[in-house]
Amino acid sequence: MRNRFDHRTRVLLLTVSVLMPLLSSACGTGRHADPAAIVLDGERPGHLRRAALQRVVDGRPSPERTEALRAAVADPAFHLADHRLALFELIAEDERAAEALAAAIVVTLPACAWADELCAVAAARGWMAMRGPIVRRIASAEPADGSSAARQALVALSPGASLREALIDILGEAGEPAPVRVDAWVLLVRLAGRDEAKRWLLHASPDDGMLGALHRAATELGILPATRDEIIWVASLLRDHGEMWRRWANLVSTLDKQQQEGLALRHLRAIEIGCDPGARSDLLAAVRRDLARAEHHVSASHVESAGVLTIDAAHGLDTLPWGELVMLRVLQTALHDPVVVRSLLAQAEADRLDETSEHGGLLDHHTMTGAGSFQAVAFPPQPGRARSDVSYQVSTDMIERGYTALAQYHFHAQRRDNRAAAGPGPGDLRYAARSGAACLVFTSVGRGRLNADYYARLSDGRVCIVDMGVIER
Repeated sequence: MRNRFDHRTRVLLLTVSVLMPLLSSACGTGRHADPAAIVLDGERPGHLRRAALQRVVDGRPSPERTEALRAAVADPAFHLADHRLALFELIAEDERAAEALAAAIVVTLPACAWADELCAVAAARGWMAMRGPIVRRIASAEPADGSSAARQALVALSPGASLREALIDILGEAGEPAPVRVDAWVLLVRLAGRDEAKRWLLHASPDDGMLGALHRAATELGILPATRDEIIWVASLLRDHGEMWRRWANLVSTLDKQQQEGLALRHLRAIEIGCDPGARSDLLAAVRRDLARAEHHVSASHVESAGVLTIDAAHGLDTLPWGELVMLRVLQTALHDPVVVRSLLAQAEADRLDETSEHGGLLDHHTMTGAGSFQAVAFPPQPGRARSDVSYQVSTDMIERGYTALAQYHFHAQRRDNRAAAGPGPGDLRYAARSGAACLVFTSVGRGRLNADYYARLSDGRVCIVDMGVIER
């Protein structure tokens, strides 16, 4: 009998110990719990947070209520109806504060119905503080289709103006935040085309800081920056590399119209190194000859798509601008330099042994010391920044030093025979399109052997890929 009683007691105690936390949790979600705290608690189940939001809306005004409503507007875990309900409650409280909140979140919201509705609300209520953030949203995340809610809202907030005129209006306002004006320029180039954007720029005030830098790039270097990164590149050259800017400007002044067609920032260092590359026909023949006799490794990353142009000795080479041909010829010379090859092979081996990150660096030339003086300077992964063995995080130092170098590079060297991964991956292509830089990827295709691929964004927005062939000891 005693044993049976002890058994029942143990079962009862065990049951209580299991149920008490559940009962406690249930009490925490009951009618007496603070609804604002539940809305703010991202660990709570979504249905509980949404139910609590209705209680917040029905409650009296308070700082806690306002904070919960702001969270429901911004947190993507809530449904569209919840976002809408919370926003209009905030508008009833303080419309200017609601406008400021919408302006703060619209740039980073993913493509979704709520982002579109925020833009529509801004247009309907005349929220002028949303103009700049909407420009940033279009530049960052919207498709270039001319029909998005963000584009429609920007036009609505610029009465009587077309989308292009709205962008020009924002560009002309020196008081607009610099990131907004930068993105307005990027969009103007994208939507109006390089020629129309350049014509407008040449009539803009050269005394305006940002526009003045773009004006100088266009008139002195023959360059029209088309991305945020390229605008930063121009600003860095003007600020930190005045002597190099003057050298490049003098060099560009000697080029004819055909040579200046399609000229990009990355070409200037190659042209300086290449000195007198000769007529286009001779240059094209030399590049084609070197590509034709090289050993190549084509992988799935070379598949043609709308945004990629794969080029080889037989296809597409003659469509490249003169500056790109100079770049290819200088790179061919550099990759035949024994010092460069030894350095790259050593760096690739170090990359293979490091399973935390890919490795990379800068390729450049000691201009003042004559021929045969190319160098491959390693920029090992920074501690704490490595993400995985299939990505390379370009450091700020490498980017800044790369503004005056010939090309950036990284390795695909996870295995000695890594030919299945030869060529730039999707992330590499996005980086090239964004940065405007001359990029190389070296893929290990056997002991002491690397396949080199060049990739860069062309003036039409596509990224070209050129398999440069295998380098080895």
